[in-house]
Amino acid sequence: MLARALIVLLVVVNLGVATWWLTRSERPQAQIPSQVEGVPLLRLQAEPTADRGRNAAQTAATPTMHAAADPLAPVAVEPANQEAVGQEKATAPTASCYSIGPYDERSTRDAALERLRPRTSLAQARSEQVADGTGTPGWRVWMPPAANREAAQATAKRISDAGFQDYFIVSKGDDANGIALGRYSSEATAKAREATLRAAGFTEARAEPLGGTSERYWADVAVSPNFDPDVERKALSIDKVESIDCARLQ
Repeated sequence: MLARALIVLLVVVNLGVATWWLTRSERPQAQIPSQVEGVPLLRLQAEPTADRGRNAAQTAATPTMHAAADPLAPVAVEPANQEAVGQEKATAPTASCYSIGPYDERSTRDAALERLRPRTSLAQARSEQVADGTGTPGWRVWMPPAANREAAQATAKRISDAGFQDYFIVSKGDDANGIALGRYSSEATAKAREATLRAAGFTEARAEPLGGTSERYWADVAVSPNFDPDVERKALSIDKVESIDCARLQ
């Protein structure tokens, strides 16, 4: 009897719960309070926002921004004023070259070279034969004697093959087996003939005055631009300080 009463009670309770569940109304959701002016809303870190989405898009569009901030990345450093650097290079001082002399004595020339050497970047000595006013006037162009007649003939053939006609082999005397390449009344003409032969490969050709000769000594130097030729000419007691092409100094 008691068991039957419990079963009836459970059935009634279940029917009541089912009826309440089917007939209940939706409870309104709690309203999120509106933002108070001047106070930002609290958001979870994982909660997306419009600004965070926009920043993510910008980062994806410009991936190289992080690389530029890398402290280990090489940075190209350019001069603050490239024009000024270019002008400095353009106005850098260059050496000037002079031929100093002539000296009658080799020792006098060598002493002048020693005095100039601390102020030179390059210095070399040379000498030349000049007419002393005695004997036959004029100039000759020639090549010194070869070892024998056969060597002189071989050189003469090369001269002929190069297109030079005014020459002959000296057969006797101190210049035997040398090659005469012409006689001239002026130094300028003889020097021009010498230069033409040398340019053709005959580097032994030389122009010398006829008759009595003497040797003169020169010093060729490369110096800084502040070198004053007039001052040096007086200090060294010489006749000439001539500007020359620096290519002549080897």
